[in-house]
Amino acid sequence: LLLEEQLAGAFRLDTITEVKKGARGGDAVQTVMTRSGQAAGVILWEAKRAQKWSHAWPAKLKEDMRAAGALAGVIVTTSFPSEWPESQAFGLHDDVWVTAPAAAIPMAAVLREGLIEAYKARLASANLHLELGELDQARTIALSLAGSPQQESSSQLLLGRIALKQDKPEDAVIAFARATKLDAKHGAAWAGLADAYLGLKD
Repeated sequence: LLLEEQLAGAFRLDTITEVKKGARGGDAVQTVMTRSGQAAGVILWEAKRAQKWSHAWPAKLKEDMRAAGALAGVIVTTSFPSEWPESQAFGLHDDVWVTAPAAAIPMAAVLREGLIEAYKARLASANLHLELGELDQARTIALSLAGSPQQESSSQLLLGRIALKQDKPEDAVIAFARATKLDAKHGAAWAGLADAYLGLKD
């Protein structure tokens, strides 16, 4: 199976997008989704079938990660760096993950769980700051949620809630509307938009 087909079969909640041949950006983009349908982060995958490892691969993948807003990058390869231990199936090299094909799906499982836990922790922290009235701290976390449209939708949701706390319904409407445009299935954003419109009428 192709890498994207393996990922799609193993992680049915996630969105797996094939990068078209000749386009920049790896081979597959995995948007990790929580059970509630929120995007926790992006993993960028690059499959290599060359007989010899190239030291240029990690640098290129990191560049593609920045362009894709990916939080993790993985090179799936049958050839490894010369200093790589012979019995090692996967590991971190030059700030990207490197794995043999047989270990790709187990590695994906570990990476996605890490992204989900980190995402939940950031949201919990932002909501706590919001409840305590620490709006600057909540805003900082909201602005850090960049990457996929779903993540940016969560960012706009938080910014909308902050605007409501500040009694700025106009700003809240703009933020919630952006959130729904980025992710039409984001129920909390639609509810927030309704609250913001009610605030305009008061």
